[in-house]
Amino acid sequence: MDASRTRQEVRRLAEEVGLLAEAVLDRSPLFPGSLYEQKSRCGKPACKCARGPYRHRQGCVSFLEEGRSRTRVVPPALRPAVAELTARYREVRRVRRRLAALLAELLRKADALAEGRCREGRRRYARLAAGVQGRAARPRKGGAPE
Repeated sequence: MDASRTRQEVRRLAEEVGLLAEAVLDRSPLFPGSLYEQKSRCGKPACKCARGPYRHRQGCVSFLEEGRSRTRVVPPALRPAVAELTARYREVRRVRRRLAALLAELLRKADALAEGRCREGRRRYARLAAGVQGRAARPRKGGAPE
């Protein structure tokens, strides 16, 4: 890939990184857990769940606390709020994965551009060194070498 295209790609990647950084910089609270629905029996002998296939549905959230997995029942009134908190966390994690991929690609492109610039610098140095050596061999007008 030529240097011009690589520079364009670096600019595009940098722009996308900037857009994704906005999601990371958001101050909305997050909850690193998973909200799900579980079906279970309530344990009351007179309930229909004790006699047949019926099961009560309850919202649960699982999360890590001090390195241990925890599960808590979420009351129906709180489910929308907990769902929003966990969804924000998942989105931040998705953005983080995308940022990591973009930054890795950006570094590869930056390395390719730097390598091209180093090749050009070595060529320019070789021309400069050859010019200095060529002048040293020629005598000056006054007869004395440089």
